[in-house]
Amino acid sequence: NVDGDSDWFAPNSVSTTKYTWYNFVPLNLWEQFHRAANVYFLGLAILNWVPQLNVFGKEASMFPLLFVLAVTMVKDGIEDLRRARSDRQTNERLATVLRPPSDDPHTAAAMSNSSIASASTSSSVLWQDIQVGDVVRVDRDCEAPADMLLLESSGAGSACYVSTMNLDGETNLKVRQAV
Repeated sequence: NVDGDSDWFAPNSVSTTKYTWYNFVPLNLWEQFHRAANVYFLGLAILNWVPQLNVFGKEASMFPLLFVLAVTMVKDGIEDLRRARSDRQTNERLATVLRPPSDDPHTAAAMSNSSIASASTSSSVLWQDIQVGDVVRVDRDCEAPADMLLLESSGAGSACYVSTMNLDGETNLKVRQAV
């Protein structure tokens, strides 16, 4: 980290989960009752508790709704656990980060790109621990662990071909030039 002010920036960790352990039930029920069918069956169950409108057993009118809510809640919970597992795997990947030999941010900032690369020591860092200002080495056919600025490329004319299929679904490669 060149400037030492990493507390000002968002962390690099990926989190695509919708729920936490404490908000799963209320948030899931909130989402489920935004579906018209669930509201309709809840209305039928409530109306069935009114003695003048009681068609069949009060409890029996709630079973279909409770079954649908429970099955959907289990499905949503499993999907969220899979997202959390995928997030953890992504965040725990290793990236090669070049760090200047000096801890003084002013010395590191005064160095040019080529002198940073030649004088730096490389270390393996978790993707979630990459900070703004880190110089990250990305090899051919590897995923980039963060939004990055291309400083140098081994390609002709310092060009780099980037696939953004994971971001926007486009399958064609985009050409990026080093600054």
